[in-house]
Amino acid sequence: MCLLACAWRCHPDLGVIIAANRDEYHQRLAAPAAWWPGGSQIAGGRDLQGGGSWLALHRQGRFAALTNVRGATAPAGAPSRGTLVSNFLHSEHSCADYAQQVLATWTGYAGFNLLLGDLGLGRHPAGLHHLSNVPTPHHVVLPPGIYAMSNGALDEPWPKLQRIKAGFTQIVQQAGPPLLGHLRLDALALVSVLRDETLAPDHQLPATGVPLHWERLLSAIFVMSPTYGTRCSTIALLGQAGGGALCELSYNAQGSATSQATVCWQPELLGPSGPASAGLRKKTAEPDQVNTGHSSPGAQRWR
Repeated sequence: MCLLACAWRCHPDLGVIIAANRDEYHQRLAAPAAWWPGGSQIAGGRDLQGGGSWLALHRQGRFAALTNVRGATAPAGAPSRGTLVSNFLHSEHSCADYAQQVLATWTGYAGFNLLLGDLGLGRHPAGLHHLSNVPTPHHVVLPPGIYAMSNGALDEPWPKLQRIKAGFTQIVQQAGPPLLGHLRLDALALVSVLRDETLAPDHQLPATGVPLHWERLLSAIFVMSPTYGTRCSTIALLGQAGGGALCELSYNAQGSATSQATVCWQPELLGPSGPASAGLRKKTAEPDQVNTGHSSPGAQRWR
């Protein structure tokens, strides 16, 4: 995952609202959003090469989301950072305890940002935690609010981060209480924010250690190139009192949507004004379906 915006306890009915893009090499195999195999209570995409995930939800109102940090040296033999997401959701640890566990072994990982959230529906207290090992290990508990995370520090004022946070904030603030039993969240507008291909001018580009042409390419919210780019866009929701939904569009190297996956355990989260209005239907991907970049039937309607 390379870019996300997260609203933590900013809506009367939704404890968590996330809009995110995962950027990755197109040849890296991934399983689209689905319930994880083995009778799991966890839903999300899966990295089939390195293991783990970039964003996943748990039925008990927990989630984890990860972005890589550019410019940080990866230690030899470092494990996939995606396991930081899966290990948390498979564990019985609180956010705080897991954060301390990760930071105790931070030297083993390449640079990362990690968001851990728990709505307090189970045995652990509610809280949103951010931790990173760049430039030095740090961990902070975040108050209710809207946050954005990419390949630098949390809320670092890169142009793409400022654009997604501004657009996301406007949509979340316009989402009122339920109307006729359905949440009024404009998911179509969220997808439009995630599809922004605007490149930042050179004088606003960060210096993250990659060549200038890559800094330009990566300055867009939606990244496109023949070998690397935005592989999927995800909208994830967790209800304050339970329930959740995760809706994902996958893309090929040309930026065309090729498949869709939706997982939901509270149908009203996918009402007429919910994520289904973005062209996502109530269809759960098969657990072992692999995102190969080939178009699936019906994908043409999102192009």
